[in-house]
Amino acid sequence: MNLKRKPTTALFSIPRSLIWIALVFSSNILPKADAVETINVLVVLVQWADHTSRPLIPRSDIDQFWNGPGNSNLIPGESVAEYIASNSYGKYQLKATVLDWTRASATEAQASNGNMGNSANGNHIEDSLVPVLQAVVDQGLDLSPFVDANSSMLKGVVFMHSGYAAETYQVDCETQAGHNNRIQSKSWGVSESITGPRRYTLSTFITVSAYRGWCNSQIAGVGVHIHEWMHAKYLLEDLYDTGGRYMGSRSATGGIGGFGLMSYAGGQRISSIEAYPGIMSPHSKIQTGYLDPIDIEVDGTYSARPAELFPDVYKISIPYEEGEYILIENRQPLLSDKNLWSPGGIVIYHVDENTEGYGNFVRGGPFLEGWPGNGAHYKVAVLQADFKYELEKAENLGHSADFWKTGDILGPGNGELVATAAGTYPNTDSYVDGNIRVTGLVLDSFKDDGDGVWSFRVTGLPTPPSGPPVNSPTGPPNAGGGGDVATTTPGETPTDEPNPTALPTPLSEPPVDLPTGAPNAPATTPMETPTEVPDSAAIAIPAPFTLLLCLLSAQMGITLLTNT
Repeated sequence: MNLKRKPTTALFSIPRSLIWIALVFSSNILPKADAVETINVLVVLVQWADHTSRPLIPRSDIDQFWNGPGNSNLIPGESVAEYIASNSYGKYQLKATVLDWTRASATEAQASNGNMGNSANGNHIEDSLVPVLQAVVDQGLDLSPFVDANSSMLKGVVFMHSGYAAETYQVDCETQAGHNNRIQSKSWGVSESITGPRRYTLSTFITVSAYRGWCNSQIAGVGVHIHEWMHAKYLLEDLYDTGGRYMGSRSATGGIGGFGLMSYAGGQRISSIEAYPGIMSPHSKIQTGYLDPIDIEVDGTYSARPAELFPDVYKISIPYEEGEYILIENRQPLLSDKNLWSPGGIVIYHVDENTEGYGNFVRGGPFLEGWPGNGAHYKVAVLQADFKYELEKAENLGHSADFWKTGDILGPGNGELVATAAGTYPNTDSYVDGNIRVTGLVLDSFKDDGDGVWSFRVTGLPTPPSGPPVNSPTGPPNAGGGGDVATTTPGETPTDEPNPTALPTPLSEPPVDLPTGAPNAPATTPMETPTEVPDSAAIAIPAPFTLLLCLLSAQMGITLLTNT
């Protein structure tokens, strides 16, 4: 459910001391959700059969890696659990069960299949890992805490192994194994049965190295582990350039660059440490249920506290097509965004859920032929304030010029189908399927209000009705409900006479004395009032007159009662 917020008249200021406290004790000041949901994660430590001489990282250290606390020499930034708590604003807490190291029957080379764990016919790595999981279940491990509610599906199981990650593309300095003979950090989808007291189905799992780099025994950074687990748990899509244009690049990723974990797990700095992986983009937070964005539906000035600490993320969808919208957040160098480009500020995303392909598959920009009418653009695109489209070109991971600052204006384009010098890019035009439509939306008046809070103005939204209709109907609807009054009388007379359905109720028995005839009318009208009561009984009065007298008596009775 999305929230709605009216324009602000007074901005909320964060004391600077609290921001510094947040860096050290982030989990203590995060907004607390009404109900915190626990996510149970199973972490299986796998030692390859040929790594008997490699020093293993203690299980207790890996437990701290997952469950915390961070901010130590072991975990320089947040632990995995602290990262989930901060990015969900206290809505979710992760609890990892880290098992002891288990030696696999396969060597690293056997598990890799000479292709980083893949095979020509699909996955191969599960043939080496499923037996390890089955072995610990046979020893008494209860899998029920790790399955989805009301199901037997195991999702997001973590296999943390003793080899160096293949994606470093470097040679293992101990075994001399090249990257193809090692295991890729990856989320895998399978359907493998695990039997115990109940039968479970392993649906998704990840393979990640316990080590940093390719030549030491230091523990890994959290970035890749969280990135891959997000794939397995929530089926999140990658937000780097998934079209393969920059595969293997060590300098840039395309897509949204360093503005989101699902684009680059190293945050805003090229590093193998990945201790500060950057926070999740607002799009990813929405997809996981970690965030309910605030809908902007009226023009006004809005304020945003740091997205690292508060869920002040805005969404504008009214002028756009279904599945298309703008997201606005304020990023500051806090928590996992420690390496964010100074001084931070407003980041604006254009989202189009209607794009084809996986993740950010097709890039767009005025440097491409036929754009924007060719419909080419990322599913989630950062609208960069320097107008250079360097993320789409993979020239960097982002930089300070991409933030929207005082004096910047993001407004409508001119609706052209092919970019020219007369156009303004980026802009707020709708562009679903290459149908360019000017929305009239303007975002400006970006302002640093101090203590990490930024504000901005929104104009150009449709004006909503101010109240109910002013004029009420002047009369009842026309007869017949069709809107026209009959102008002529019926042309034909009824063919049947009325046939009453109810008759007067007959007497239950006849009168005792029946009249013998009609009374004779007096010849003359009496001139005087009688002085005595008649000696004989009155002759029976015909029924019609009886009824009339009863009615008159009743009326007199009512009158008398009214006058008393």
